Amino acid sequence: MPDLATGSIRTVTTLVIGAFLTAGVDWLRRETGVELPSDPLTINAISAAVYAFVTALWYVTFASLERRWPPFGVFLGWPKAPHYDVEGEVTRRVDEELHVVQADAEVPEQGTKSQASGPPSRNELA
Repeated sequence: MPDLATGSIRTVTTLVIGAFLTAGVDWLRRETGVELPSDPLTINAISAAVYAFVTALWYVTFASLERRWPPFGVFLGWPKAPHYDVEGEVTRRVDEELHVVQADAEVPEQGTKSQASGPPSRNELA
């Protein structure tokens, strides 16, 4: 499976599991009688914070376990982590940029100073 699809599956799986775990935390809160403020904005903020925390905790836990024991990757939605060839892409982009910069650079004639050499000296200003 392409790495982009694998990464997307693992991201969506983690988010869905985070939503279910957050619902479980809310159910547990209601069952234990923990009261929240009646302000809807506060309730939403607390729910969002719990969702972010639970989702991040799930991902970090199983991504760490997967590094040591690869079968744990299945808890992230796919048993194998995606691998992106970032180095090749970065190298290609840098080479393209250097080529453009070198093509645009002015080669100063002998005896003249280019603007890229820095500010003028005191002798040049006098």
